[in-house]
Amino acid sequence: MPVPPTNLQLRFPTAPFMVNHGSTQVPNVLPSNIMLLVPLITIRAGTNTDDRPYAYECDLCGAIQRVTGDFNRHQRDGCLRDGFRVVRAVPEVEMTWYGIDNQGYLYVGNIIAVGKDKLRRQGGMKMPCGPNVRAAKAARAAAMATATATATA
Repeated sequence: MPVPPTNLQLRFPTAPFMVNHGSTQVPNVLPSNIMLLVPLITIRAGTNTDDRPYAYECDLCGAIQRVTGDFNRHQRDGCLRDGFRVVRAVPEVEMTWYGIDNQGYLYVGNIIAVGKDKLRRQGGMKMPCGPNVRAAKAARAAAMATATATATA
C-alpha cells in the first residue's frame, strides 16, 4: 500500500504545537515526544463535550468529529494514516488543525464551529474514508470475537 502524500506544501505550523482536547481550561505545557519538530506541546485538559463548541473536519471526506480521539481514529482507519495524531488545534486562535503520522507526513484541515448542540447525522461515511472505516471496524469485531472464543475455550 503506498504511503499517502502530505497535504501540506513543505510548511510547518508555528511552535509550540498545541493540542486542543476541546476544553476552555487553561492549557498545560508538556514536553513533546516529537522533539525534532517542536520543543513543547500544549494540551488543553477536559473531556466534557459541553465544553467543545468546535469539531474537526476530515480533509478527505468532510466527516466531522468533536472528540480528538475519535478524529484520530477516523484519520488512522479511514484515511489510512498510520499512527495519525492531531498535534496542533487551537480554535480560539485559528480554525485549523495540524496532524502528523508515523512516517512524518504533515496534514492540515479545518476546525468548524458547531456550537454545543449534538452533531447532526451525516448520512453515512463518505468516500474515500467510508469503506476503510467499515473494514477496520469489522476487523476489530472479528479480533474481539476470536479473543472471546479463545478465552472461553
